[in-house]
Amino acid sequence: MKTKKSIRTLGGEIWAEASQRQRAGTPPFDDTGEPWELLNAFVDVTMGVLARHDGAQLENDRDLPVTPLRGHKVPDLGARDATGVPSSTRAGDVHRRVEFGLDQFDAGRTVALPLRDALFVYKLLGELVSFFHQPMHWTTPADVSEYMGTTSHGALALIWEAYNHRLRDVFPQDVAQALETGDLEPPRSAG
Repeated sequence: MKTKKSIRTLGGEIWAEASQRQRAGTPPFDDTGEPWELLNAFVDVTMGVLARHDGAQLENDRDLPVTPLRGHKVPDLGARDATGVPSSTRAGDVHRRVEFGLDQFDAGRTVALPLRDALFVYKLLGELVSFFHQPMHWTTPADVSEYMGTTSHGALALIWEAYNHRLRDVFPQDVAQALETGDLEPPRSAG
């Protein structure tokens, strides 16, 4: 028989965990972090509490029910292929476009780039993951537009710098040539 947990009980556990971290001065609960860091940390706490009760049956309180939030719907990406990539979606298309042609190069080959450039690209990817992993960050096209910005400010400016400057000259001649000639671009019919 499954253990039953009420929504209010889980809410209390989440509150207690977050409060404990705040009292202990654990960043970002110590008010030193950015708002998005606090939100991400709170979501992590919430998931950790929920994971404690994996397999439990969740039920609303009969005497004091919690009203479900309304208005935000996470898009359904639909069917996925054998690797878990959404099929017949833009998400599936971008996955196939990025991986197209990579298998022509030895997986053991390496490149060298300045540490600061590698860290820049790593931190940029982290920022993109931080924003896009949480659908509440991008509930409207305006949210995405504001975050992305232009080639002179915002996330797009950083992507532009990484792509056109930080990573531009790090590839060996044969790879640079494949990039230049479009050999790593899939045919239009492939995505």
